[in-house]
Parts: sequence; C-alpha cells; structure tokens
Amino acid sequence: MNMHKYFHPFTKLYINSIRRTEFFTMDSMHFHDGYEMYYLTEGSRNIFIEDDLYKITAGTILFIKPMEMHYSYTTNDPVHERFAINFNREMYGNALTDDEFSSMVSVFDKRIISLNKEQQRYVTEFLKITEKQALNKNSSFSVKSALAGIMSLCSYFDTIASEGEQSNEDAFIVNAVKYINESFRNDISLADVVKIAKLSESYFCRQFKKITGATFLQYLTNIRLREAHNLLVTTKQTISDIAEISGFSSTAQMTRAFRQNYGISPSELKRTGNSKNI
Repeated sequence: MNMHKYFHPFTKLYINSIRRTEFFTMDSMHFHDGYEMYYLTEGSRNIFIEDDLYKITAGTILFIKPMEMHYSYTTNDPVHERFAINFNREMYGNALTDDEFSSMVSVFDKRIISLNKEQQRYVTEFLKITEKQALNKNSSFSVKSALAGIMSLCSYFDTIASEGEQSNEDAFIVNAVKYINESFRNDISLADVVKIAKLSESYFCRQFKKITGATFLQYLTNIRLREAHNLLVTTKQTISDIAEISGFSSTAQMTRAFRQNYGISPSELKRTGNSKNI
C-alpha cells in the first residue's frame, strides 16, 4: 500500500487488528479508493466520516465507502482494539459479476450496526482467522479464502438491523463541515465558516482540528483535491476545467496541491487514469 498524506490506495486485501493502551489520534483525515469496515472490539472511539460524527463503543461496525473522508480520534479512555478491513472491486476480478459485487457492498448503505455479545464473539473469531489468511501472501488460496470470508461477512451483516446514531457533541462544527462539503466549489473563507458555526474563530479552529484532523484550509484543499481526483480518472474534461469545477482558483494552484499531497501532477494522474500509480 502506497501512503500519501490524505489518499491511501489499496492494491491488495488489507485486514489489520490492533490494540492500543495509550491515547492515539490519527495523523490526518484520509480517504481510500476502496471499501472499509471498521470494527471496534474494545473501548470507544470518535469517528468522523464525511460530515457525520460518531462516538462508538465495542461491538460497533462502521461502513466507509470509497472516497469518503474519515478520521478517528481518542475519547477519554485510551484503551481500544479494532479491526480494519479494506477491499475493492478489482480484488474480486471475475469471481463476482458487477451486479453481484454491488449486492455484496449494499450493506455499506447502513453506515453503522451494533452487534450483541454473541454476534461479537462470532465476528471477532471469524476475523482472526480471515486476518491470518489475508497475511499469507504466498498462498493465493489463502487470500482467495479471505476474500470469500469478507463476502460472507457482508452477507451476514446485511441481516443485522442498522443501529447507532450520530454524536450530538460539537454539532456546530459538524454543520460547518456540511457547509464546506456543499460549498467547496465556491470561493469560501474561514470567516464564512466561522459565521455559520456561530463560534469565535480561535475556538472554532481548535475544535475543527480536533474533529477533522485538519485545519480549515487543509480540509477545504483536501475536499477540492478529492473532487479533482475523481474527475481526472473518470472523465475526459480538461485539467483547467477540472480545476475550476473543483474550486481551485487556477490550474497552477491545483497542480501545487497535487504535488504537495500526492507527489505527482494532475496531468500524470489523468494520463495513467489509475489511482494505484500514485
């Protein structure tokens, strides 16, 4: 997996479990070109996805779709354990038709589910086995078994009713994020967003960084980059048009942002048409 500041592409199935006993907050918000299941098995976490904030506890599963911005940060209790599962359409190849894969990932429309104790024991043990299979990169059968396991989990989760709710904490910041997500194509400023949030600028900036993992300008640039990224690989529009549509003041500004965050220029991404190359 190549790592970039905000965009993390996955070329292979990724299943990772980790337990932390000290306070931990992600370095920055990020997004993937694939699907992610985030399963908390112990403790609690604050998870920011797009413009929704969730405070989750053990037994909660969050479903994160491709290109959705997300970020996790600590609660008052630092101890937590989680599984992260990342996959995309390409990994299943001809094993599934497009319609079958779409049916498989329809569970991601639920966003959040909560497991009871019996379900938690089953899913945790299942994922421990699947993680070992995914780590055995030298055996194509093991990796295929892991992919089949993820398919089975999606089917199992589809039978569980959606349950969970957004956190009401910092609602003013969440509303400000929604405004940015809807208005990033326009010329918006920190002053505009602070006015929406009805907070002092200093308090807004502290809380915004806490929840999103980014400053206002970093977040705005990242949202614009994500839009440009998608248009570059999925449309035939010119780079200058994409810069304008995405909210950048010029092609030069967009190019600088791409080089700083992706390490390549927009023209290089457009030429390859493949996010895996960045």
